[in-house]
Amino acid sequence: MKTLERSLGLWAVFAISTSAMIGSGIFVLPGLAVAQTGPSAWLAYLLAGLTVLPAALSKSELATAMPESGGTYVYVDRAFGPLAGCIAGLGLWASLLLKSAFALMGFGAYLGAIWQVDLQTTALCLLGLILVLNVLGAKKVGQVQIVVVGISLVGLLLIVAGSLPSFSSQRFEPFFTGGASGFLGATALVFVSYAGVTNVAAVAEEVKNPGKNLPAGMLLSLFVVGLLYALVAFVLVGALPLDELSNDQHPIYTLGKQAFGPALGIVAAVLGVLTMTSMANSGILASSRFPFAMSRNDLLPPVFASLHPRFRTPYLCIGLTGAVIVLAILFLDIPQMAKLASAVMMLGWICCSQSAGSFSWEGSCSSPMGVSGLSAGESWESWACGRTSCSKGLKKRRRFWTLRMALRRSSLLSLAMNVHPRCSCRSASVFPKDSSWRSCT
Repeated sequence: MKTLERSLGLWAVFAISTSAMIGSGIFVLPGLAVAQTGPSAWLAYLLAGLTVLPAALSKSELATAMPESGGTYVYVDRAFGPLAGCIAGLGLWASLLLKSAFALMGFGAYLGAIWQVDLQTTALCLLGLILVLNVLGAKKVGQVQIVVVGISLVGLLLIVAGSLPSFSSQRFEPFFTGGASGFLGATALVFVSYAGVTNVAAVAEEVKNPGKNLPAGMLLSLFVVGLLYALVAFVLVGALPLDELSNDQHPIYTLGKQAFGPALGIVAAVLGVLTMTSMANSGILASSRFPFAMSRNDLLPPVFASLHPRFRTPYLCIGLTGAVIVLAILFLDIPQMAKLASAVMMLGWICCSQSAGSFSWEGSCSSPMGVSGLSAGESWESWACGRTSCSKGLKKRRRFWTLRMALRRSSLLSLAMNVHPRCSCRSASVFPKDSSWRSCT
């Protein structure tokens, strides 16, 4: 089987995961959230981040045990068979590329603040650059994402610091202008801002030491972005009038312009365009791995499993993904399709939680969730349930996942999914392709 080069370190994982979240969630949505719940919008961001945490823990656990390209497709395929895996793989591939198309078109509000250009033409030009970068390799993408994420984080923090002189605590009264329903509605609205936290799991096969770097990078990015969202929303509410903020489609530009003047407002707009483009870059990197993984499992034509002879990247899958994004930009209603894509991604998270519940072990078996990535040459059969005795090394990391298990079981949905009636050990682990997934043997 053709394999990809492991070239992504911890900071590249962090940057890819962070760039998949920092986009419309902070550059567009704060005004909409304030319109629903008022000054409590920053608290809605925190609550949304906490609700994402169990899904992020489940995904990081699965990615640790199965560090292969394809992410959720691989987990669902191993847990429920190729039919469910095929549906999940195609659905998540479409959702990620539509979210990337939305990111490329979504910076229009910020681009319009700088100069008037044709939005579609600009989006297609940026898409071409992103596709070339992805063909050059995941390492190049990771290096670019590290730079862009660093610029975005520093830029946002500088804008926040410059806005503190105009901050007024009186703007926080009343705190819940929309009541409980408005607050919950705002939380649901900003929940999609965290949808990209687990995208990096789709490129797990290209991560160095995935057992440590994948969970650390994903959880660190969720923690940093959650705090950043809450901080920026808090300052926006305190620095701008509520009636102005609730109708603002480019709040970061408005905040930068108020804090530093028109010239720095333009810099804030450029920051918004750069960050949204980085979000699209992360989405294309992750989405192109779904058809690649499906092709390796004979669910798509084998030609899509081809790697570039020099850069060792799935260039045909990258080209296919780019072609579909071009069609989406030219012919589809991108905002409406992005909403559908968000719903599909949430279903993907549910499937991941159910897969994690299916792979939970009890009794004498150690949890594969504690596996810090398969070592070179180690097969799935070497730790499949009932095939070999459980290694002592699998027990070393179980304490690390105690919090994850508690959080997952505290969720009513995940608790219901945790019941696995197929066999006495509650899960058959990751079955090799030539064995039945329906029973422990």
